[in-house]
Amino acid sequence: MSQSTWRFQLRNGEILNTLDIPHKALTVHILTGEAWVSHNGQDIVLHSGESLAVNQDEEAAIISTPHFGDTPTLTTLIFEVARSA
Repeated sequence: MSQSTWRFQLRNGEILNTLDIPHKALTVHILTGEAWVSHNGQDIVLHSGESLAVNQDEEAAIISTPHFGDTPTLTTLIFEVARSA
């Protein structure tokens, strides 16, 4: 089984909708920073090194970065999709 990955960097207050990733099931890995994930009626804060499985059959996830005043933040995340060989 191989994997496809997409890497994104989000700055203060930026938002990403997982519908931009053309797969139904994926895993979000936070490499650096923090991300607020809204998915299936839940709000989850992920920190560097944490991951979350997202099933878009149910609902797309909205991912945003925290905005703390004038302090610049940068969140790096990877979406990973397992593909059948």
